[in-house]
Amino acid sequence: MSPTEELAALRLSYARSLPDRLRLVREALGAWAEAPGDTESYARAESLAHRLRGTTGSYGFGAFSEKLGAVEDALRHFRAAGAPPHEAMAAVEKDLGAADGLAAEVIAGLEAGSA
Repeated sequence: MSPTEELAALRLSYARSLPDRLRLVREALGAWAEAPGDTESYARAESLAHRLRGTTGSYGFGAFSEKLGAVEDALRHFRAAGAPPHEAMAAVEKDLGAADGLAAEVIAGLEAGSA
């Protein structure tokens, strides 16, 4: 396998993990919503969004990285403002939903050999 083929396989493998990684962000936010004093769950959601932002950018998935950046930035804003869970979750769900769609597009493009 050539280095180009290896990189393409690595990108596809990572892209296929994106839906599960987004689910983890949502689960952490859900745990925080159930126990608003659970700052560990909120910090986990923020950390997951931060890592996804960086790794997706490193893999060349710029639009996905931008969406996760918006999620991370919103979570930081809501943490600083002390916003209740339902406000934070409603604000980031649009970007998480868009990230779901982008993940599907990236996977399809890589599987077709065009991303």
